[in-house]
Amino acid sequence: QFKRLPNPDLVMYVFPHLAGSDPAPVPGYTTVFPLYQRVQYAMPGERVEDY
Repeated sequence: QFKRLPNPDLVMYVFPHLAGSDPAPVPGYTTVFPLYQRVQYAMPGERVEDY
């Protein structure tokens, strides 16, 4: 069985702002996305920490 390598989540905060040609207020919000695009797996016998 191949173990998954850690892929920490990044939390990004988008500040409140005005958008569009007729400036409409957009409230602030947070979004979460992984640090790496793809899931990486360890080779058999490679040392990995559980997460």
